[in-house]
Amino acid sequence: MTTLLRVGDVLVAQEGLQDPCFEFTVILIIAFDDDGALGLVVNRDTDLPLTKVLAESETLQTSAPVMAWGGPVAENEIHALHDGSPNEESLQIFSNLHFGGSVPYLEHHHKQGGQVRLFAGSCGWEAGQLERELEEETWHVVRDASIEYLVAEQKPLWSQLIREQGGTLPVESPPPSSN
Repeated sequence: MTTLLRVGDVLVAQEGLQDPCFEFTVILIIAFDDDGALGLVVNRDTDLPLTKVLAESETLQTSAPVMAWGGPVAENEIHALHDGSPNEESLQIFSNLHFGGSVPYLEHHHKQGGQVRLFAGSCGWEAGQLERELEEETWHVVRDASIEYLVAEQKPLWSQLIREQGGTLPVESPPPSSN
């Protein structure tokens, strides 16, 4: 049975997933349609300090100590999640969570006290690919996940969401940087 996904759904990797790229991941669905899907891993950081990645933006350097890892697709591209009101530069995920925005907009938003989280790369699926993975039970689908999970600093999201889905944690727990 295929679950119809929608923007804002969260994919939680099944216990025992053997793909090192996606084991213990939590992925926010940014876009989903007949052509495929786009998502961001929201529970894995890189070791790249924002001071090196965003040398031109001292304001955004203070949004987090390191760049988050959004996924293996186009890891040289930077994506943003931010809170606040809708704007013409971003895609609305929830009423107070948005994807995208120009550097000047994100700088202004952060200076005004808004939260911004920056990601290197993303996750992408071709038409039908994610549906097959759902049929193979690669992912738990979580609807209406708390927005604070998605914007706030690193938390043990995978372990928490697996427990909420009624799963048991595998013998080998996820490394601290992944959960």
